[in-house]
Amino acid sequence: MMSQIVISLAALFGLFQLFRITDVFSKAIILAQALAVVIALFPFAIAKTIGFSLFGIMILTSAVYVLTRKIELTAKGLMLLITIPVFLSFVFKINHWPYAYEFSLLMLVPIIAYLILITRKISIKNEIGFLTIIATEALLELSVIVSYWLNL
Repeated sequence: MMSQIVISLAALFGLFQLFRITDVFSKAIILAQALAVVIALFPFAIAKTIGFSLFGIMILTSAVYVLTRKIELTAKGLMLLITIPVFLSFVFKINHWPYAYEFSLLMLVPIIAYLILITRKISIKNEIGFLTIIATEALLELSVIVSYWLNL
């Protein structure tokens, strides 16, 4: 329940960013991520699956967005460090590959990259909305594996 509230707050932050950004592709990514979060909140298994799948597709779309835009190289690298590990974790989990949940430890990389990105004077006005949602997902994945290990 707490993770649903946290990801919903991140989605709301992303939606508020829609009024500040000008890039249409970035707006579409944020809207689709917010829609995925809302769909995943429904108590039906099919809704959770659709929301989870749409969110994963939007993470991949975010990585493609970062690769195709003319962004400072440092910012591009940090943004890819945020999107790619979260997408790989999504792929591991959806395919039920071994060590998918242990792979969640790599979520430290997107969290650290996000913190570096927001603390430096790097212009990410168009990307901050969807990067915040993705970084929040990384934080939630990390918290799941840490809480599991603490309860052993």
